[in-house]
Amino acid sequence: MGTAWGRGLAVMLMMVAGVAVAAEPATIRTVSGTEILYVAAADRSDEGLEYLRALDREVGRLFHAPPVRRGRFRIVLSPERGADVAVLRRMEQQTELLLGDHFYRAAEQFDFRRRLTGLLLLARFDSAGGIRELPDWVVMGLDGVLAANRSSGRIARNVHYYPLLRALILSGQLPDFRKLTGVRAVDFSGVALEGMRELCRFMLETAAQYSSVGNNALGDYAVGCLNSNRRAEEVYEATIGQALSTTRPGMSESAMWEWAANRAAFNSRTPRPGVASLKRLPEILQIEYATVGKDGTASGAMRKGTFLDLPRLLSEEHPSAVLLQRKLVAAVREFGAGLPGEVLPYSETLAAAIEQQTGSAFAGGESQLREALTELETALKHQAAVEKLLENVEKEQVRSYLLFRRELEEASTPDDAASQAVAAFLKETEKRYLEE
Repeated sequence: MGTAWGRGLAVMLMMVAGVAVAAEPATIRTVSGTEILYVAAADRSDEGLEYLRALDREVGRLFHAPPVRRGRFRIVLSPERGADVAVLRRMEQQTELLLGDHFYRAAEQFDFRRRLTGLLLLARFDSAGGIRELPDWVVMGLDGVLAANRSSGRIARNVHYYPLLRALILSGQLPDFRKLTGVRAVDFSGVALEGMRELCRFMLETAAQYSSVGNNALGDYAVGCLNSNRRAEEVYEATIGQALSTTRPGMSESAMWEWAANRAAFNSRTPRPGVASLKRLPEILQIEYATVGKDGTASGAMRKGTFLDLPRLLSEEHPSAVLLQRKLVAAVREFGAGLPGEVLPYSETLAAAIEQQTGSAFAGGESQLREALTELETALKHQAAVEKLLENVEKEQVRSYLLFRRELEEASTPDDAASQAVAAFLKETEKRYLEE
């Protein structure tokens, strides 16, 4: 009986094992429809699988790559291929991205990540060719995106944390983002590389925001850089540059990048500091208008003023008064988007006061505007005082080596004065000297 019972138990275990094997899917399908296939004996690394899923997801989200029709594209991982192998194989009904099952080890190398991302983009867009490589800033930006998704760099859905961008805005030292599209990754290391990844991440997110399936500036830029013989600068001008220039007519590209940087860096979760808001507020309330000639057109000399001139301009039926009013309301509401929740109602009150002006004696006029401005300034001064108090308490209660942990770690880490490129050149020169 015991023997029979043992044989029965063995059969049951074999059946359970068989069910488990049968239930195990032959392929893993990502959100886009891309299939990830492990051939027999391939090592199924969790790190590798999650990296592919994350990269495929961001290619779809940022570059608006179309979803994959069932069975049309798959990533095949095999133990027979080296870790640094990445090949695109095209067939009549299917495209395959061939990788080694230990590719994740090679993903530490920038050039491999660049190649892998480029091939994935070509496959997702079903684009032939791939005669060139992706610009370095795109790969650095993707590195930053993937890192932020795993950390507090992404606070909530579509809300991002850009500490370096915030610091650059507050110090008035924003870079020329157009020039950053030509940077090389090897020119940066350590904290400088981390900073460049953040800036490139911001640029990718911004370009994606002003792209769409119908007018896919970022996707066209990436595929154009991979397939076109044109310089990357020319491809940029025809894609991302064009999209930015048409988003807010009349605004230059550099001004558009600055505007986008302010929107990205300051929001209700990471608001603009009170002191910085008090400094910026008078700037957004400035206006400029032309004097009215005898023919009734605003074609005379330009004059500068403030939002307090609006009631008078409306009462005089100045040709530009209504347009100025709309711009002021939009500027104040844009300003309010970077304020903490407890201050936001005061900026909205100011925007509403400007919007309510008609130029008549019953519309509140200058006194209403002054009162709304005073209330907002008071709220901002209170915010600044609270921030200063919290900063002082933090310095008193938190030990310096914890408060400035990151700075101390960076200061104590040996760092070459030269970039990676220069260091590589010196190493090669030293090698040749020793060989001689």
